[in-house]
Amino acid sequence: MEDKVNHFHRWFLHHGAFFGEHVQLHYHPFRGLHLRVSQKSTMKPGSCIISCPHVLSLSSFNAKDSQNPFTDQFGDDAAGETASLSNLNLLRFFLIEQYRLGSQSFWWPYIHTLPSPSAEYPFNTPMYYDDDDKKWLQGTSLAHSTRIIDQTWREEHAQGLRRLRNGNFDRYPWEIYKWAATVIQSRSFPASAIASSHRFNMTSDLDGSPVLLPGLDILNHSPAARVTWQWTKEACNILSDQQLSPGAEILNNYAPKSNEERK
Repeated sequence: MEDKVNHFHRWFLHHGAFFGEHVQLHYHPFRGLHLRVSQKSTMKPGSCIISCPHVLSLSSFNAKDSQNPFTDQFGDDAAGETASLSNLNLLRFFLIEQYRLGSQSFWWPYIHTLPSPSAEYPFNTPMYYDDDDKKWLQGTSLAHSTRIIDQTWREEHAQGLRRLRNGNFDRYPWEIYKWAATVIQSRSFPASAIASSHRFNMTSDLDGSPVLLPGLDILNHSPAARVTWQWTKEACNILSDQQLSPGAEILNNYAPKSNEERK
């Protein structure tokens, strides 16, 4: 894992991203990649924790914004349904494609640090619970919402497969689609994060258009964390609104996300 972290760190900084003063990148088998205040420093309120330039963002706009757009792989299905996929579904397939490209993908240093779809249990969300764990959910609202998510994702996966022009279904199997959907569900930010960017054509509807922001999704969640999400024309930043002691883990507050959405 150390090589993956170092590769990501070099790629991240090379493209204009940065960690705030006294912020250090750490890895722990249980906490995963996360950020901490350096042992000899204190983080003051108003300090920038991390900054991700728009060039590193990964969204459906990237799938459309190229000389050979990824969207060209999709057409009408056999029933004559419209060729248009939702921005959310398009991003899932685009993320799978970037994973499949491996080191040839611009985002590989980031994707390589994510939980691997080949792991037995890449995530600890209910969608990855085994049968024994699911028994504990019986009779709860979480069991119902998990069934709805599973059904919806399977329908959206099938919808995308029906529209593939090349018929290369094996490239997008259900298990990897579920991985991509979980990555986006648990780690994404709203499209408003890059709405002011000069890099993308924002004339289309932004609803349902999540954005992956490498680096910003490293921060673990705490409802007590006081932070500001700052979106500028060039970058997406997270600022601390509280003082943090030396060695403290730096946390984000993903308040809008429900329990089943958090990784």
